[in-house]
Amino acid sequence: GDWEQKLTPFQKLLLLKVFRPEKVVFGSVEFVGREMGEFFKEAPPFDLQSTFKDSASKVPIIFVLTSGSDPTQYLLQLAKQQGYRAGENLKLVSLGQGQGPIAERLMSEGAAA
Repeated sequence: GDWEQKLTPFQKLLLLKVFRPEKVVFGSVEFVGREMGEFFKEAPPFDLQSTFKDSASKVPIIFVLTSGSDPTQYLLQLAKQQGYRAGENLKLVSLGQGQGPIAERLMSEGAAA
């Protein structure tokens, strides 16, 4: 109707926030695609090898994941290429349900090594 023509894309996004907050992420992606171009809607492919090259031995690589994503297989493949073995010189910890202290201990051990 008239509101479709009267409101800017950003104003529509604000209304979405007010009336359907659970849809804001999707609406934001659509807004970015419409305003900046489709190129900006897509996340670049994850390149763990490049991330590893940019890291340092005393700095952990921390993954902040969305529901359903799991980089474990990529990590294990890279670790194998680098000569690491899970449980020996590679420690994996998924945070949550009391895993924080374990992660802290492993980070301390790694920093001291």
